[in-house]
Amino acid sequence: MRFLACVCAVAVTVAFPSQDDNDVLQSKRYDVRDLLEAKTALNGDILADLIEDVIGWRVPLPQDGFLIIRANANDQASIRKTLDRVRQGNEPIVAITVRILESRLDLRPAKSESLVARLKVEESARVEDQVKKEPGRVMNCPRISVFERQPGTVIDGEEISYVSSWNVRIGTDGKANPDPVLSCARIGTCVTIVPSVKDHALSFDSIGITIAESNAKPPAARQIKTPHGIIEDPEIRMVQYDLSSPIGEKESLLIGPLLSPLGGDEKLKTWLVIKGEVVRGNK
Repeated sequence: MRFLACVCAVAVTVAFPSQDDNDVLQSKRYDVRDLLEAKTALNGDILADLIEDVIGWRVPLPQDGFLIIRANANDQASIRKTLDRVRQGNEPIVAITVRILESRLDLRPAKSESLVARLKVEESARVEDQVKKEPGRVMNCPRISVFERQPGTVIDGEEISYVSSWNVRIGTDGKANPDPVLSCARIGTCVTIVPSVKDHALSFDSIGITIAESNAKPPAARQIKTPHGIIEDPEIRMVQYDLSSPIGEKESLLIGPLLSPLGGDEKLKTWLVIKGEVVRGNK
C-alpha cells in the first residue's frame, strides 16, 4: 500500500527591505516518512540526489523522516514538485555511479578492440585495482539519481578565467575607457547520461562525454596585444563522444580508451566505469 501524504511545511521567513520575493529565504520542513518507508531502495541520499539535480545544490539529508531545507521561493516550489513526482510513483528512478580513470594501460578485456565493454562486478574491481597499482588515477564522482529519461551530469574538472575581450565605454569627454571582459571555461571531463527503464531492465539511451583541455592555462595563457590591451588565449581543445548501451543487473560499462584532445600516445588515457541501479521500476 502506497501512502499519499501531503507535503507539510513550517516556514520561518527572513526578510530584507527592497528585496525581490525570490531572494527571501525560508526554512521549510517536509514530511517524507511515507517515501522512506516504501518497499523500494529509495532512501534519504537518493531523495537528496533527486532534489539536487533539480535545484543545483546539495540539500541536507532527512532526519527522523523530515527534510528541513532553507531556500528561496523558486527552489522551495521545485522541491515540492520533485517530492510530488516521487510520491506519485509513476516514473522509474535510477541511481548512477561514474568512476573516471586515467591510465596508460589497456584496460579492455583480452583481445577486445571495442571502446565499450560490459563488465561483471569482479571484472570491474580488477580494472580499478590495475589502475591503482600502475599508479594511475581513480576519480570517484558523486552518485547521481534521476527520473527516467532525465539527464544527469557528473563533472571532474575546474573552471579557468581569462581576459577574452575589451569593453570600451566612451565618456562624455569623448575619450575611450576600456575595461577587460573576463570569460570562464571549464576544463576536464563531463559526462551526461540519460537512462530508461523497460520491465525493470536498465538502458542508457544516451551517454555524452566531453573532454576539454587547455594547452596554456592562465597565467601562462598565450597573450595577444590589441589596441586596448592584452587578451588571453588559453588554447582550449575539446573532443566529444556519444553512445548508447544497455546494461545488465550488477554490470558496469567500461568505456575507453578516450584520447586527449591534445593528443599524444604517451599521455594518460581516460576511461569511464559506469554503473546503474533501478531504485524504483515501472509500475
